[in-house]
Amino acid sequence: MPQAADRVGRWLYLEPGEFGRAWPFFGLYLVLFAAFSVADGVALALFVDRVGAAALPSAYAAIAAANLLLIGGYVLLADRLGGPRTFALILAPAAAAVAAGWVALRWADGGTAWYAVLFVTREVAFTLVLMHFGTYLQGYFTRDELNRVLPVTYAGGRVGGILGGWLLARLSGPLGPVDLLPVFVGLCAVALAVVAAVARRVRPSDDAEEGAESPEAEREACRSVGGFLRHVRASPVLLWTTAASVLFMVSRRLLN
Repeated sequence: MPQAADRVGRWLYLEPGEFGRAWPFFGLYLVLFAAFSVADGVALALFVDRVGAAALPSAYAAIAAANLLLIGGYVLLADRLGGPRTFALILAPAAAAVAAGWVALRWADGGTAWYAVLFVTREVAFTLVLMHFGTYLQGYFTRDELNRVLPVTYAGGRVGGILGGWLLARLSGPLGPVDLLPVFVGLCAVALAVVAAVARRVRPSDDAEEGAESPEAEREACRSVGGFLRHVRASPVLLWTTAASVLFMVSRRLLN
């Protein structure tokens, strides 16, 4: 089995042993994208059908405000909690909110506010998952390994998106949009189980201790929003990458 894994790894331009360490993260990204692809189709369809497309600008404004607040909280807490706990803090509340929405809409005649909750929850949780996944990988791979492993791991997202689309096509007719919500909750539970299994069985990278030797500016950037902003301003590459990312997100919201 290890020889077969190394053979596949050579096809993917990985070093010996890297494919065996990378495939759980490929699987995790696949499950995450499958979950959020299902949630995207369901939440958007329900929102437009039951609330109306005219309410989308207000919903996206609420999403942008929520993202701003939660990203600030992420900067302050993620380094202290660690990768697995942060994933749990993102996915568990999202799954709980969707489960509550399903119960309210299916059994308790919930009002239109629940459609907004589902839509905003999906968008915010997906943003946090995308932002955290790269940081999560840094706990298990060195920087050189990440250069090789990232393309393979992120390919899991493409496969997961295809799987999510297939689930929508196959299940939306028999179940209906509302009863697809438990599919998202189940996939989140699978993702959390994979995160827990990885934490138990995969050895963290030797680079995990490099934070103690990193420059003071980098350590301060992990402790406070102000320290992060000062670190961004001091690094030309980080400054312009951040500025371009902000402009891209603003353009995307306008396009939405």
